[in-house]
Amino acid sequence: MPDAAGTRASVTATEFKARCLDLFRRLDLGTLTEVTVTKRGKVIAIVRPPEVPKIKGSAWGFMRGTVKVAPVDLTEPLDIPNPRTQPHCKETI
Repeated sequence: MPDAAGTRASVTATEFKARCLDLFRRLDLGTLTEVTVTKRGKVIAIVRPPEVPKIKGSAWGFMRGTVKVAPVDLTEPLDIPNPRTQPHCKETI
């Protein structure tokens, strides 16, 4: 059951099985910060929402400088035959 502040709950394993979807929803909404599951009075699990990593700055351009491109001359033609312009080449798809 919830503590005095209402942010933590302690339930038995049987209660957890019956109410887990509601407990997960309350964790997601932030009305609960932690659920302690007990069995015969012994803590067997503590359930918390996942920690979201903090992003520093903007996500725009965060990978700048991590990709290396081989030098390629884009003005030179490729040596791949085109079957539409060279009828003696068979098109393979």
